[in-house]
Amino acid sequence: MRKSLVFKKNELYLFLLLFLFSALSFAFLYCVGGDALNYENDFQFFADSGTYLQVSQGTYPGLDINTPLMSVESTYLGPVLVLGLLQDNIYAVCLFNCVVFFFSITYICRVLQVNPLGVSLILLLSPLTVSTLISINKEIFVFPFLALALSGYYNKSLAQMFLAILCCFLIRWHMFVFYMLVIFIISFRGFLRLDRKFLFALLLLLFSFAYVSLMSFFSGVIDTAHASFEAYEGQGVGIFVHLNTLQERGFYFLVFPIKAVQLLFATGIKSFLEGRIFSMVDIYNYTFVALHCIVSLVVFLMVLWRRKASLNNDLFFFSLLFVLFFTLSPVFAARYYYLVYVVWVLVLMGAPAKIPRID
Repeated sequence: MRKSLVFKKNELYLFLLLFLFSALSFAFLYCVGGDALNYENDFQFFADSGTYLQVSQGTYPGLDINTPLMSVESTYLGPVLVLGLLQDNIYAVCLFNCVVFFFSITYICRVLQVNPLGVSLILLLSPLTVSTLISINKEIFVFPFLALALSGYYNKSLAQMFLAILCCFLIRWHMFVFYMLVIFIISFRGFLRLDRKFLFALLLLLFSFAYVSLMSFFSGVIDTAHASFEAYEGQGVGIFVHLNTLQERGFYFLVFPIKAVQLLFATGIKSFLEGRIFSMVDIYNYTFVALHCIVSLVVFLMVLWRRKASLNNDLFFFSLLFVLFFTLSPVFAARYYYLVYVVWVLVLMGAPAKIPRID
């Protein structure tokens, strides 16, 4: 009874925190953010929010009515659906994001029996969380996806698992493939009986082979990545290019650890060492992403220090599978790993090693 009262009290504090956050966000959008989203000033606090607005309004260059909202190379579906529902109102989008965050986090924390206020405060230490709550983006759907995936497993509900699948497509198609992998693993007891180190190593080898076999399918993504590397030539992407080259030759099992560390943490450390972390030019990539990587590293080290970084910990194990799968991407984007940060925060805050389930 006492635990229930404490949880409800923390839920109330979280509601008040998000109410204050949304009020401050409205002021920010009115003074600075709205113009930034329309590319009328250089304070780019977002990744692709301005692009999504242009797509929704039909003003994005090179995009017409026949262009699919989801493809191997890009996904506009989730953000454009929300913008269409809210009539491109940036204030309504901010409110929508805060509401989705509140209900998703409170449910996740109720299932895992962790403090929703504490989890939210640590999540908000990352500038990516702040950006995610303020403007239109795909990362906001990470929260309902995680809530529905946990709920589907906890309640053995196919309907909730189906809704989690829909959320996958609102984020990016890679999420669907990853979620299918997770469902496959937890559905067959034979896989669960395997030593998890062996299972992880087996998947690493399978992914190495599969990437080479399916390179023609990913040709558009690979071409986009190469064009991006050329645009950023001389700005520290050389190692990543060489790692991708080795990956294309079947050596993903060798380059995976280096690519994972680079994408999860090294971007932030590099920007800090180069003194660009507080640059007002391209604030999202040089400041927000860098600080997010540093905060992620601190959270990861604390998980290690508290001896929670174990393959026998369900959430931590599946976060590593997520890293294993998404590091296959030839695109350099730290925000793709935002789900990992959310899961590590839950582990740090005391989520059980074994995900509870109704038997």
